[in-house]
Amino acid sequence: MSGSLIISCQESDFFSDGHLDIRNNLVPKHSIASESELAELTARLGVKPERFPVISIEDPALKDISVKIGDVIRIDRESRVTKQVEPYYRIVVE
Repeated sequence: MSGSLIISCQESDFFSDGHLDIRNNLVPKHSIASESELAELTARLGVKPERFPVISIEDPALKDISVKIGDVIRIDRESRVTKQVEPYYRIVVE
C-alpha cells in the first residue's frame, strides 16, 4: 500500500505485568508547557489556551506527570517527513 506505515511489534512491547505500558517508543513525550512557552504561543497564534484541542486528564500518557485540569500539555512528536521533533499542544479537561 502506498503511504502506509506498518509497525511490527509483540504483545510484550505494550504490556507489563498484564497492564498497558505506555513508556514505549510509540508514545511521544508529554510534558506540561511552561508559562513562558504558553505566553509566546498564545501571542504568536492569537488564541487563548481554552481554544486549544483537548486531552483527557484520564489519558494514559499523562499518568506519570502531575497534571490538573486547565494545564497545557506539550506533546513532542517526530515528523515522518522531516524527522524533526514538532510540538503539539493540548489543554487538559475532565
